[in-house]
Amino acid sequence: MKLQFNKQAMGEFARKAAELFRPNVAWRGAEIGALVMAVVIIASFSYGAFGYAGPLRWLIGFAGFSLLSALFALILTALLKLIALLPGRFLRILLSILPAVAFMAMVAVSIAIGIVAVSFALLILASVVGALLAVLVGKPGKATRKNHRVIFLAGLLISGTALILAGVWILNNGQPPREQASFPASGRSLPMPYGLTNPALPGGYTVATLTYGSGTDQRRPAYGSGAGLRTNSVDGTGLIENWGRLRERYWGFGLDQLPLNGQVWYPQEDGTFPLVLFVHGQHMMEDASEGGYAYLGELLASRGFIVVSVDENFINMSPLLDLLVVNDIDGENDLRGWLLLQHLAVWESWNGESGNPFHGKVDLDRIALIGHSRGGEAITSAALFNRLPCHPDDGTIPFDFDFNIRALVGLAPVDGQFEPRGQRIPVADVDYLVLHGAQDMDVFTFMGLQTYQRLAWQDGEDHFKAAWYLGGANHGQFNSSWGRKDLFEPVMRLFNLSQLMPAAEQEQIASVSISAFLEASLHGEDAYRSIFQDPRTIQSWLPDVMLVSLYGDSRTTLISTYEEDMDYSTASLPGAKIESEGLTVWQEQEVQSKYGGFGNHAVHLGWTLPAQETHYTFVFSENYPPVSTESTLVFSMADANLDPQTVKPLAEPRTQALDLTVQVIDGQGNVAALRLGAIEPLPLPIPGRLGKMDWMTPFPQSEVIPSHYEIPLAWFAAQNPAFDCGTLHEIRFVFDQSESGMVTLDNIGLR
Repeated sequence: MKLQFNKQAMGEFARKAAELFRPNVAWRGAEIGALVMAVVIIASFSYGAFGYAGPLRWLIGFAGFSLLSALFALILTALLKLIALLPGRFLRILLSILPAVAFMAMVAVSIAIGIVAVSFALLILASVVGALLAVLVGKPGKATRKNHRVIFLAGLLISGTALILAGVWILNNGQPPREQASFPASGRSLPMPYGLTNPALPGGYTVATLTYGSGTDQRRPAYGSGAGLRTNSVDGTGLIENWGRLRERYWGFGLDQLPLNGQVWYPQEDGTFPLVLFVHGQHMMEDASEGGYAYLGELLASRGFIVVSVDENFINMSPLLDLLVVNDIDGENDLRGWLLLQHLAVWESWNGESGNPFHGKVDLDRIALIGHSRGGEAITSAALFNRLPCHPDDGTIPFDFDFNIRALVGLAPVDGQFEPRGQRIPVADVDYLVLHGAQDMDVFTFMGLQTYQRLAWQDGEDHFKAAWYLGGANHGQFNSSWGRKDLFEPVMRLFNLSQLMPAAEQEQIASVSISAFLEASLHGEDAYRSIFQDPRTIQSWLPDVMLVSLYGDSRTTLISTYEEDMDYSTASLPGAKIESEGLTVWQEQEVQSKYGGFGNHAVHLGWTLPAQETHYTFVFSENYPPVSTESTLVFSMADANLDPQTVKPLAEPRTQALDLTVQVIDGQGNVAALRLGAIEPLPLPIPGRLGKMDWMTPFPQSEVIPSHYEIPLAWFAAQNPAFDCGTLHEIRFVFDQSESGMVTLDNIGLR
């Protein structure tokens, strides 16, 4: 049936509907509905939060939270109305910088506040200058009468000057450290073994160099037509995802054909030499990184090592090819480590290949891996994979390596980007050295200290580890190609670059420490351990900088690590007890870094001198620890930089080192005491202003890095000849030299 519509009736219906849903009527109803629901939600929340305390408390809470909600709404509404007043084109221009600012803030997390604030301040300041210029040079009108022009000219002068000064400030390198700390410290240092020579000096071998690679590399001739040795590609499928088509087109290969490329420095003379592999970290992939370790490669090769700087640039970031972060490679640090093991497999085959220039030349029983930044986590991944039958996250990826990796070196390494089975990478049965700069603008907290603390020795062999925290060192200057700028421009313009040491000094520190470490670990030159036990013995080999050092070895019997239980009265060593008297703070807690925790626990001790003695004491049972006059008391200690009354950061940095007395008491009650400051003053926290202004970062400027102490028991015996080392009964830290303070104490032991 055909429906007939009454046009007049339909028109009347439309008119009534329009009247019913007039904007003012409809919005009024919407307001009432929303208000009712808002009251219900706020009242329900208030009941859940405050109702347990009774009806009156609930009403007070409801009223207070309602006022807070109304105030928030008023402020947000005013802000939105202000935005609505802006012309659309101007608003679009303001908002157009959001993606760039967000990306820069995401990359430079340490100064994200500064990046956002400075970016919008510059944009607004430039807008004011542009507006005043437009009014002054435009067609005269009422707004530009003579008296008004004077005001506009004054405003232009002020805003223009401010913009110029802002530009000068941005281009400036920043401010030097507030406190210029130097490396040498007073006190009584351990003697350096006689005849020890500077390991940063070239050795007696003639250095040769070559590169190896696929022979087909379309981007780098050194690994293409210029490769001295050819290698086969390896299939990395399954280890990572997001190997985009743009990346494949750029490099000319996919994830299933990853090349094994390396730059080699080696002794020309006959002999068998330890093998050392370097691997760089994250950087712009178009800017090759592996050549930046040539200064170390040449040095180590001259001293009898075969050194390889491994090329892994093809898995680094490329903002263009990765479409910023839309299609970037994520979680690739296990691939970085797996590739190192593939390189070791190549070297193993060359060592047994007759006619190969490295036939019989490689000592595969002495291997070290050195990693920078993400490469620093790659070497721990490689060490883990080396002893596993398959990938810890995927049993379908088999492993069959089992190389004799004896040593690892981390240069400003990351930690925790690759977490197999949701855990930090376990590190075991290797020697370990880690270097980190207090002015690192990329890895801005000492992540490698977490690896250092996690390292476990279970094989019964003789191992050692060391950590150096360097004032004035940044992230990039360990690699001569990266240099002073840890990130890209214009982000670097907001970092405080003036506090950095010269690149040559940072390379000198790396040369001394890495060469000495490898001499001790791979060449068996045990005397070089001493420079890590007390770096003051080699201050003439190092630039004049603040250096905080940690050391540990498998020869030490640890009395307390603060990892064993929650009982403050017990220590790690069976039979040892802990006592204290007069302390204002006695807490066993995780040591805090600039960003989170270091993953290890220590005891925090605070005091304000009372009338009675204030001390923290280890008491041993009748089964004394096996010690003699040849034994050494070791521990690590730091100024906690906290107020001993409030346990909050000090309002002003401390300018004078804390001091205390270390006592030992034998079974007959004989006491021998030494003042800590007479041995080595407790270092002040190393200041590290990352941004040009303090407000630009929410993170602390310094972090608690304990310093290693070694006090031979013979020094105590010399102080009191009646003291019997063989019946050591107590070790006591007496807080009697500084009026108040708070320290962090860890890893007390006897060697």
